This record gives sequence, structure tokens and C-alpha cells, in this order.
Amino acid sequence: YIYPRAYNDNYNNLEKYKNNKKNIKIFFSGSTNKEVYGKFSWDYEDNTKLLNRVEIINFVIENFKDKIFFLKSYEDLKKIDFINKPIILSINDGLVKKTKTNLTNSQHFELISKSNFILTAPGGDMPLCHHLIEGIKMNAIPISNYAYLHKPQISENNYLHFSDYNSLKVSINRALNMSDDEIKDIEEVQTDTLNYIASRENFRATPYS
Repeated sequence: YIYPRAYNDNYNNLEKYKNNKKNIKIFFSGSTNKEVYGKFSWDYEDNTKLLNRVEIINFVIENFKDKIFFLKSYEDLKKIDFINKPIILSINDGLVKKTKTNLTNSQHFELISKSNFILTAPGGDMPLCHHLIEGIKMNAIPISNYAYLHKPQISENNYLHFSDYNSLKVSINRALNMSDDEIKDIEEVQTDTLNYIASRENFRATPYS
């Protein structure tokens, strides 16, 4: 699913963003409130820990700080050197209520559509989060540690997978250095995934247990 408030009369308006020029390499937008997202814990089948949102974002900041632009408002886009700051983080560590975000819902989707990759991170109560499907919907390639849990299954051809700090670093570097042709190939796969797995029409028509 994408964030529930997007499933309204404005849902079809998201199509207008599909042809946006992609000038952001990696994007993340969301809360990093420690009380909500820092306590989440989940074990993989081999009993290793899934990184939570706070751990993921803190690691990216620590290891890629020279490549990051911290977006405080939509107007800050005018200040970005997209070549030297290819990672855009719009984060709010004090945010709990969704009505107090740095970006409006429309701006959030617009910036995803302008991104080659979207960094996804687990929610506060479960590993799955709306960022995954929002990325696929807007043709931004997810960098994810929980996409494998999605039912029906989403092929790893749609996203870059990580499971620990080392593979997270590898995935970020891979995204930063991926060729335009390889990015285009993954985006084409995503279109099929959205149409046959992640669309709201398919969700309504398919019973899951």
C-alpha cells in the first residue's frame, strides 16, 4: 500500500508526476522519531536483527554525510547541488503526527518521482512501510531491507536489497554509481510489478489469506 490518505480523489493525479525529470539520485522522506521508530525490533529467519528506521538513517548520515542534503522544506530544492549532494533526506526526528511533515503529501510524491532511488525503512509497528509501494508507483527504485516480506512476492529485480550495515553501504554505493541503462531496465520491470502486483485494482480483485 501507499500511505492511506493518498487513496482518495487525488490518487489518479499522481500520474502527472510520472514524466518528471529525475535529478535526485537517492531520496528519503519521513519521521525518524526515536520513540516511534527506534524501538522497533524484528528477527530474520536466521535470528539476525532487521535494522530499524533510526539505525538505517543514522548509518547513512554517518557514512555518506558529504553527499547528503538535508531538505527542511520544499523551497530548499532551489539550494541543492544535485551533482555533489545526490542523497536528499527530508527527515524530522520530532515528528509523530503526519500532519506536521516537512513536505505536503503531493510534494512527497513529486520528489519520489524525481528520484532514481528511494531509501525505504521499516515502520514503527511492523517491517512493511508505505515507502516501498510508493517508490514502485512513482518509478523510483527502492533500497529496502523488508521488500522480501511483501505478499504477493516482489522480485528482487525491482529493488536493491540489504540486510545489515555492510550490505546497506554496498546498496547505497551501487545506487550512486548505477548506469542510466541499468536504472531504466529496473524501472521497466517496476511497471509490470505495479500493474500485476501492487496496483489497487489488483488488490481489490485478489483475495489474500
